[in-house]
Amino acid sequence: MIYLPALTSIRGILALYVVFYHFSDYFPVVRPAIQSVTHLLDYGYLAVDFFFLLSGFILAFVYHNKLAALKTMAGFFKFMTSRFARIYPLHFSVLLFLLTIESFKWAGIFPVGSQTPFTGSASVSAAVSNLFLLHSMGTHSILTWNGPSWSISAEWFAYLAFPLIAGLFLNSQTRQSVLYFVLFMAVLPLIAFLTGHSSLDITYDYGFLRCLPEFSAGIVLYRLYQLKIGSSLLATNQFLSVLVIFTLFLMHVGVIDWALIPFFGLSILSLAHNDTVIEKGGLSQILGLKPFHFIGEISYSIYLTHMAVFVVCFKLFAKLTHTNPADLSLNSALFVCVLMTGIIIFISTLTYRCIEAPLRKMIVTYFSSVRQKYFNPRHS
Repeated sequence: MIYLPALTSIRGILALYVVFYHFSDYFPVVRPAIQSVTHLLDYGYLAVDFFFLLSGFILAFVYHNKLAALKTMAGFFKFMTSRFARIYPLHFSVLLFLLTIESFKWAGIFPVGSQTPFTGSASVSAAVSNLFLLHSMGTHSILTWNGPSWSISAEWFAYLAFPLIAGLFLNSQTRQSVLYFVLFMAVLPLIAFLTGHSSLDITYDYGFLRCLPEFSAGIVLYRLYQLKIGSSLLATNQFLSVLVIFTLFLMHVGVIDWALIPFFGLSILSLAHNDTVIEKGGLSQILGLKPFHFIGEISYSIYLTHMAVFVVCFKLFAKLTHTNPADLSLNSALFVCVLMTGIIIFISTLTYRCIEAPLRKMIVTYFSSVRQKYFNPRHS
């Protein structure tokens, strides 16, 4: 199978983009200072939309020749257990960690802050919905527990629909595929309108509706990749560079968010075609460097643990220094940002190596034996 390292690396860069975006929420001085120069930081929440597109693309890339097997109970069971093993162990571990912190607050061991333990965003009912990955389905009126994990909930439901969506769109012809992609892009502002939003920042309040068309569009993008539509142009470093610069310019000037998503899709196509070129250069070559690839490998850990790291570090910082982090100057806040990024990468490396990777392997191995015991082995 062809390997696409640039798409792995881009995940890591986007995960760090989310970290910086959320970091600015803790330091009121940071975002206005950056906004006075550029609107680039304002779109941090759109990294998730890139993830949804990329997820659909990668799953189609991996399973496009296994669609017949996915229609069987054994094949579908294998697919869903592999997805469960990919996302759930770390999600559960972070939730368990936050439940422990909340228990420490309740016992008076950890600083409480303004919210009574096990209420509001950290309520018991919210813990249950997080446990069952229901917290992107409008079950609560706020983000709960580990805020970023709403997207894991949304993606879980996209996984359930993957065999159906892939079956519908991975056999389409050129014009149909282009039309499907355009339709999925056109649906996004409609979803924002119907859910009462002025942007695509739809999360706990039916975030799965935001995920599904983008995930589907990612599958269609893979079909376009298969058909090699415009591949000679898309595979060039010049096109990729111009595309990235133009997309960043649109973000810099502050265009409406849903207008950026098609350019994210084009970027995925261009990076994928670049990865198949023997002599890579430019951005694709840079993304192939080991440090970027490593950050990409631990990107899920970065994304899912960073808010928990923020919660603990900022509480301890306030307790030890008797200083509210929100009162720091711009230079001090940026210094803390760099320091926190290092801490998050270190902790994410540990969670990847000690939780994410080994538990994924363990769960896949266990359910493989279950599948062989209860399903017809010839479908495994």
